[in-house]
Amino acid sequence: MRTYFANRLGIEEQNIYFRTDGDATQGEFHKVFDPIQGWLAKRVTPGKTEIFVYYVGHGTPDMRTGDSYLMPADSDPNYPATSYRLDELYRSLEQLPARQMTVMLDACFSGRVGRGNRVEMLLEGARGIGISPRRIEIDDRIVVLTASAGNQVSSSYPEKSHGLFTYFLMRGLRGESDANNDRVVTVQELHEYVKKQVMTQAGRLDREQTPELHGADLRRVLVRY
Repeated sequence: MRTYFANRLGIEEQNIYFRTDGDATQGEFHKVFDPIQGWLAKRVTPGKTEIFVYYVGHGTPDMRTGDSYLMPADSDPNYPATSYRLDELYRSLEQLPARQMTVMLDACFSGRVGRGNRVEMLLEGARGIGISPRRIEIDDRIVVLTASAGNQVSSSYPEKSHGLFTYFLMRGLRGESDANNDRVVTVQELHEYVKKQVMTQAGRLDREQTPELHGADLRRVLVRY
């Protein structure tokens, strides 16, 4: 995805903040997204900057409140305070004076995780039942593409070394989602393509996975090629 951001979306390397595995800690999330002193806040040109956020990893719900959390490398799924609340991400982005923001989440928030043909529990005491997270209202400038719906599991695609969502997201960004062949990929075109492909492949794994799109700006252009 880092390569796609640079080559397909035309983002300069110096404007890409990239962390993986053990380096993607809770402190890094706050460093990047703090709306006053964060890495993004220091680089936004009011009314002009376009922000893309891509996250692949685990998500977890708070079983008590239904809030959704992204799980940094140093988090414990049974203690929400050690993770990064999804609502905090959106509220922080809303405070930035950027022109528009696109968030792509290859994660699910059901408390479960798909590993090939297996489904494992992240939360103690969840008894194998997925939890439906609370829905979050977002600013009109934000569009969010998520890997799955409700209490579904976001599946991996072992033979492609990616998650299902990420694999087809990349193929869509390189032009396969351009439904009307105008050499432009919009948010709506990308979502419809990814949704169809992921649902089909997930069915072959005997699962249901339905990528979702949240936001109002469905005609937003993501790629011109």
